[in-house]
Amino acid sequence: MGILATWWNSRSRRSRRIGVLIALLMLVGLSFAAGGRLGGNGPEPSLTPGESGTPGPSESGGLTASGGLTASTSESPGPTASPAPSISPASPALTPRPTPTPAPKPTPIPTPRATATSTTPAPPLGLTGVKAGKHINLTWNASAGGVSYNVYRGASEGSITLLKKGVTTTSYRDLGVTLGTTYSYQVTAVGSNGAESARSAIFKITFT
Repeated sequence: MGILATWWNSRSRRSRRIGVLIALLMLVGLSFAAGGRLGGNGPEPSLTPGESGTPGPSESGGLTASGGLTASTSESPGPTASPAPSISPASPALTPRPTPTPAPKPTPIPTPRATATSTTPAPPLGLTGVKAGKHINLTWNASAGGVSYNVYRGASEGSITLLKKGVTTTSYRDLGVTLGTTYSYQVTAVGSNGAESARSAIFKITFT
């Protein structure tokens, strides 16, 4: 202790020691300041019990040199919350368009074919007859357009009725005659289309 007192009592040496001490304190303060800016090796600030754990504002502290320099520590800012994603409005549902129904095509009406006008055969001519044994033989001329003939007979002119239909020749033999009776005959021609001509002239004969 005596040696130390002697050292500090020397004025010339005392001023040098103070200068060196101030320089050292300044270097220490600059080191702390540089460490706080870089976020490196500075001391972590302690949290007060009961706080939520969110880091508080930057704290000043530490050592103050006699020359007025203050060593401070600063904390890096906490994580930044990302903004919530925006929700786009849902697109409106597309309503399907109805498929147009094609109009039904009109059914063509067939045009009726014109039927050729049939020609009615002419009435047969030349009707005549003769007695031959127990029957009467009739003959006549062919009719244009006739394919068959109908023979009519009656006991009088007012009662002539169909005797034979579809005769394909121009003659006919009447087997149902009675002696002493007078008969009246007529003939018609029938075409291929079934049309029947008018009756021929009446031929009379008495079976004796």
